[in-house]
Amino acid sequence: MFNFYLGDLNLQHENVRRAGAVAANEVSEHIAINDPAFFNRFLHQVMYFWAHPEVIKNPITALFANGYLHSVHPGTSRLLGPYLANAKTVPCLGVFNRDLMLKKSLEQYLFNSKETEDYFFTKEEPSPNSFHYSKEDKSVTDQGWFNREPVKDIVHSLIWAKEPNISWVNRDGKELYKQLTDLSKATKVIQLDNFSQFWQSLIDIANQ
Repeated sequence: MFNFYLGDLNLQHENVRRAGAVAANEVSEHIAINDPAFFNRFLHQVMYFWAHPEVIKNPITALFANGYLHSVHPGTSRLLGPYLANAKTVPCLGVFNRDLMLKKSLEQYLFNSKETEDYFFTKEEPSPNSFHYSKEDKSVTDQGWFNREPVKDIVHSLIWAKEPNISWVNRDGKELYKQLTDLSKATKVIQLDNFSQFWQSLIDIANQ
């Protein structure tokens, strides 16, 4: 039913841009509101990959059928960081349906593609019900990698050293997320019309 290919996902394709926009807006807002602790980790991963997309070692997994990108799992933060950086590509394990659009889909979505049998399926956490590249770097797949890599240090120098305390609210004043790193200083309040503006606010700070 499926063919598996390794290659470089075209981040400039309109359907991939749409997936990135959904991750930046609806998906991010849902996580921020419902699981702030997880979102804190997600935020740091995204901005780490935004600043240094070259550190991405393992391909994201993307599912395609009938000429469309249907989902990315695992790899949302690895997609969103380079997407926000307006990068051209990101490493990808493409899972393609064997349909009439296969050849065209490969040409449009996956540059430098090579068919592969080096994949496995897992039902286990932290990425349940997903395909993975079997030769992935295991040093960045366990739950401890986040604390071993300089993720928090890099994001601190990019953002929190400049704006240590921020609260993001919607137009009704409801708090969507907050980050407090220095309680001796005032908290900046940023109002969002949509959650994509959350990421843009971080990028604006990082670019100061």
